[in-house]
Amino acid sequence: MAGRPRIEEDAPVSARNVSFDVERPARFSRGAVPMRALILFLFFIPGSINWVASLFYLPVTSAVLVHQKGGDRFLAEDSERLSVLVGWIVGIYSYFAFLTDSFTLDARESIGIHFAVEPSGSPTTRSALLRIVKSLPNVIVFGVFGLAALGVWLVAGLSILITGNYPRPLYAYQRAINRWQARLFSYHTSLVDNYPPFALSLGHEAPETTVPAAPLESAR
Repeated sequence: MAGRPRIEEDAPVSARNVSFDVERPARFSRGAVPMRALILFLFFIPGSINWVASLFYLPVTSAVLVHQKGGDRFLAEDSERLSVLVGWIVGIYSYFAFLTDSFTLDARESIGIHFAVEPSGSPTTRSALLRIVKSLPNVIVFGVFGLAALGVWLVAGLSILITGNYPRPLYAYQRAINRWQARLFSYHTSLVDNYPPFALSLGHEAPETTVPAAPLESAR
């Protein structure tokens, strides 16, 4: 495991077997901000409960599958479905954190999101279950940065609503949070054997898109 958490300004966008990046839109939709805020307000508590619960039921699910099939067969047959699940988490966060105006249930199929997992390791039933414990230090540190992300989300939402602009430092922070989350869940589900680093990897942005603003842009 790594030592103290750190912020890496020029870290590469991939951490070994898990990569995540998102194209920053050329313009941001003001009109979509109230709708996303309302949905988050309604589903924040149940969503948070499910996120925490997933820290237990995902490793258990992986352990059951590994027990039934063995590690190699598990990665060969089930890594795709688990990657879809992690992609769902990453895609939903990208949309509601205003990283993209394109909503998708699978980040791997999104035009503006670049997410991929390369399965690795030889998981066993025991190692899959131990992820519940081994991931805990990373989850705690991630949670601290995640709380700060709530404040970043509020400031970013107001900025987009008022000016139509997402401050680049705030955008980079939210993208780094989602990148950390992608690494954490990929490890937690035994898709990869590399422990997620205790770091916010800001990296370099993907090229800005030239996609026109959404129709709701004009809404005030």
